Amino acid sequence: SSRQKSNEKWRESNLIKLSAHKIVSNAVQRNELIKPKSCSVCNKTGRVEGHHDNYAYPLLVRWLCCKCHNFWHKKNEVLI
Repeated sequence: SSRQKSNEKWRESNLIKLSAHKIVSNAVQRNELIKPKSCSVCNKTGRVEGHHDNYAYPLLVRWLCCKCHNFWHKKNEVLI
């Protein structure tokens, strides 16, 4: 499908980001990194996403709700 091709293309062109996401996921599973239940900006509870300001530091994440995460990306540039 076109969505699958799009996902594959993203993975191929974003290997550093993909690696950082996997490192965070593995650290959370091993309880080495604690995923909070609320957004670090607005304190909304529910689903939070690990956000990297700089992918050179894969375990340095801030936990944001989807709304705050999208807002951050509209106002800032990610460092790789």
